Amino acid sequence: IIVLLLIFLAIFAPWLAPYDPYATDPRFDLEPPSRAHWFGTDTFGSDILSRVLYGARLDLMIAFGAVGIALIIGTLLGAIAGYWEGVLGDIIMRVVELLQAFPSFILALAIAGALGPSFKNLIIAIAMTNVPIYAHLMRVSIMANKQNDYAMAARALGASPLRILGKHLLPNSLAPIFIQSTLQPGYAILTAAGLSFIGLGVRIPEPEWGLMVAMGSSRIISGEWWVSLFPGLFIMIA
Repeated sequence: IIVLLLIFLAIFAPWLAPYDPYATDPRFDLEPPSRAHWFGTDTFGSDILSRVLYGARLDLMIAFGAVGIALIIGTLLGAIAGYWEGVLGDIIMRVVELLQAFPSFILALAIAGALGPSFKNLIIAIAMTNVPIYAHLMRVSIMANKQNDYAMAARALGASPLRILGKHLLPNSLAPIFIQSTLQPGYAILTAAGLSFIGLGVRIPEPEWGLMVAMGSSRIISGEWWVSLFPGLFIMIA
């Protein structure tokens, strides 16, 4: 229900947002929540509610994009490593384990820092941190399923390795991959928010939740709590 609600807000943001999320008006900067601006305004006089709604669109695109890329790459690498367990499989898994040796946020920070802050690079950085998860799951699943009777029968009938892998093993090995993929978007949103908070994600004026929290964090001690509170709540919910 929560995910569907966020997707609804993202899809219908242009109709639900009361203002242009990119519009600025210095005359109304740092206004507290009111009837005119339900979530208040930020440093540039932009409506925070509008930016939060459009932020749902941006952050969900980052989350689903990163998870989708990681799922595809990790599944392919894991399937190859699981079916060809020799030298090729060992090389693939050593590279995967090298990625996994780093804490995920530190690895994402390093990749984002090397590529530079942008929407596309943020997706790539988060995707690369998730590849090892899917690669390990798929490798174990392929190794177990290739010993089943249907795989051995296909091999005995002369089916090629690619046919056995693509037609018989992959379809029967995807269940744990899909289960894992339902857990990852939330972590992807958290990582995206963290990278944007420290300046390695998307840039101003994009309405990204982590960036909005960063813009308001210095204002908390002076009393403008609403600037970072509302995007922070949406990060927590997501």
